[in-house]
Amino acid sequence: MAQTSFSDVMRRWLLEWDDEKTRRALVSTLAVLLGLLLGMVLQTIFKEVGDYLFPPPPLLDMVTPEERLELMGTIPSAAFVITLVSWAVGALFGAYVAVRVAKTGQYPGWIVGILLFAGDLMTIISTPHPMWFNLISVPLVAVSAFVGAWLGYVVLHQQYVRAQRRAAARQEIA
Repeated sequence: MAQTSFSDVMRRWLLEWDDEKTRRALVSTLAVLLGLLLGMVLQTIFKEVGDYLFPPPPLLDMVTPEERLELMGTIPSAAFVITLVSWAVGALFGAYVAVRVAKTGQYPGWIVGILLFAGDLMTIISTPHPMWFNLISVPLVAVSAFVGAWLGYVVLHQQYVRAQRRAAARQEIA
């Protein structure tokens, strides 16, 4: 049995490229961008609510690491919980929307989750957070993105099944 190399598979795949593959790739890319945008907007809205409920002290400029550490020491735990919720909600709904728009499987939701988590990780690295926050945020965002992608896929599958049943019922009537 002859083995095919990765380059052979890619060459064959590219030779079979057609307008449908282009459309699917474009829709998937736009779905990921839309899910990412929605996730970021939801994270920002929740974060602004948290900043409204727990405002930072006035006249604090967070330029130096010492000032950042000083600010993090004054923030109550509830403000960190709001941040965790914002990250989870953003990943969940961003992944859900990406899967629903792309209609190609769960991977657009996973990509949205990875990209949102990369942004959240930059926040964790640039600003000191409590250790419990760092430990909870990683699995929380990952699980939220996975659940959002799974929910989007389940809803798509249910719609597909209903459409098939309606089509079968119409054929029986005709």
